[in-house]
Amino acid sequence: MESGNTLPLVSIIITSFNRAGMITKAIESALMQDYPNLEVIVSDNCSSDDTENVVAKYSNDIRFRFSRNSENIGMIPNFRKATYEVSKGEYLTYISSDDFLTDKSFVSDAMGVVARNPNIEIVHGRMSFNSTRNNVLWNMPAEPYFLKEVWDGQDVFFKSIETGLLSWGACLLKRSAMERVGGLKKEYHNADLDANYKIMLNSNVGFINKLCYMQIGHTENNGFPANADKLIFSLECFEDVANYAVSVLPEKRNAIENWKEHFILYTVNIGMHSLIERDKVQYRLFKQKVKSLYPDLYKQHTSGWIFRKMVLLQPFKSLIPPKVRTKIRKFIAG
Repeated sequence: MESGNTLPLVSIIITSFNRAGMITKAIESALMQDYPNLEVIVSDNCSSDDTENVVAKYSNDIRFRFSRNSENIGMIPNFRKATYEVSKGEYLTYISSDDFLTDKSFVSDAMGVVARNPNIEIVHGRMSFNSTRNNVLWNMPAEPYFLKEVWDGQDVFFKSIETGLLSWGACLLKRSAMERVGGLKKEYHNADLDANYKIMLNSNVGFINKLCYMQIGHTENNGFPANADKLIFSLECFEDVANYAVSVLPEKRNAIENWKEHFILYTVNIGMHSLIERDKVQYRLFKQKVKSLYPDLYKQHTSGWIFRKMVLLQPFKSLIPPKVRTKIRKFIAG
């Protein structure tokens, strides 16, 4: 490998709000990376807990920077500020403050993929999903993507209907590509998907066949907000990506429309399932909005087995053991 001062700078960004009890693992997993030219940034969103004192012990590491907002500016604006105002790297990767990297060579491996292959603007490693008790709930499978180092990004885009979407866990992105597609410029809670699936329409995608990232599941990091308006806005993300895709591939308009409808319906299914358990008022509101905005997809949702099982099982939820409920959620999520 080249010396550190000749390699592109990589920024590892950790956004944080009241994660004093969990953020240490995220920071240490970043600082343990063996890539010689990196910066590790914690962008704290005006936490009211002991985060500032917890991270102070890392201040002697010249690679580490702590940026604290004077007020809570919101999750996506905090990501945006950390990305475009605080970080300086030519390449970017993100760690949630309650997650951590599990492979010290993730950044080196990702930058190796970039160096070996032309037109790579995004690289993915594999993820694990664990409980707070460190029980493995799911490991991202190697098939199909991770058995080959490079895929055409447009193939990954369309194949995602079969495989599911790739998030920012163990994901390295080129800053110029983020800027080109306007990543994080809108308030989508699923901003990672907005950026990833626009970027790959114009580039190849690299893959590292290692488990590189651990996502920790707990009650405060549910992937879907407990708010009908925010969930509706997350559906607009897929509209936005689809419009961008049509501008790049106008001849594939029909396939792009199928892609959009698939992931809107997927998000509706999971969003409904999440809200009916967490907030029935927001569940009813979300259902009304979906029915109004997407009548055809709403009919598919309510006629499907996921909806029927969700509604039938809900009154008996308290009788179902937690482990069984977890398996049901995973099965529904596909």
